[in-house]
Amino acid sequence: MSRRPFLTLALASVALGGCSDIEPARTVAPAATARSAEPSRLDDTLRAYLTSHGFTGHVASTLEARLGRRIDRQLADLGRQLWFDPIHGLNGDNTCGGCHSPTNGFGDTQPIAIGIDNNRVVGPDRSGPRNQRRTPMAINAAFYPTLMWNSRFFARSGDPFDNSRGFVFPAPEGTTLSHLPNLLTAQAFIPPTERTEAAGFHFPGGNEDIRGEVVRRLELDAPRVRLPGRILQREPIPRHGTILRQTHGRHQKDKSKSAHGKALP
Repeated sequence: MSRRPFLTLALASVALGGCSDIEPARTVAPAATARSAEPSRLDDTLRAYLTSHGFTGHVASTLEARLGRRIDRQLADLGRQLWFDPIHGLNGDNTCGGCHSPTNGFGDTQPIAIGIDNNRVVGPDRSGPRNQRRTPMAINAAFYPTLMWNSRFFARSGDPFDNSRGFVFPAPEGTTLSHLPNLLTAQAFIPPTERTEAAGFHFPGGNEDIRGEVVRRLELDAPRVRLPGRILQREPIPRHGTILRQTHGRHQKDKSKSAHGKALP
């Protein structure tokens, strides 16, 4: 792939604060008899059910161990800023936070998502053309081995932090994002290319062209996206154009570096 916008900064900053490490589609509802349990036993029944499915309430504390490195807090803060910035939506009126609202568990405030051509409101009063489905919650998405309502994005290994067997997406991406370090990072390359969600219908070209234009806009706007003592800068990557990341000091060119592992904060 020729150019790769690291919009993942936005996704990672929030989605990695998850609270569950199991896939919702694979959970099984409690037996019907549990519904008739006495009120005094409901807490025990629920606690036992959650425990049996791996809920501990402490999954966020495992993130750095799963990643194999520390989280860069300043980079994560940049991600939070980009989450609410429509710069990576070529239609200019939607961003991650437009559908994944922090007021609703980083999920949708609408029964069916509203993407481009919206009224620039997030919440019950949001209006505009409807998409095909409701936006899923993103708050614990980093720990899921499959993503989306129909699990059409998935890690073949069954572990979202293991790319050894590849990450699978619908065409045209297929398995071409499998070099990225985890499933959520790979997934972050998809939303900017969705015409009804972010890109709109005026920009010509395919997914790679859209990603390249997003990178160009981010590079031009880099001075505005700034954190104390650090600035968003470019870094040449062999075979993959340029990526955006934060560096100390002046811009440096290093053609020996790889795009692997650069996406999450």
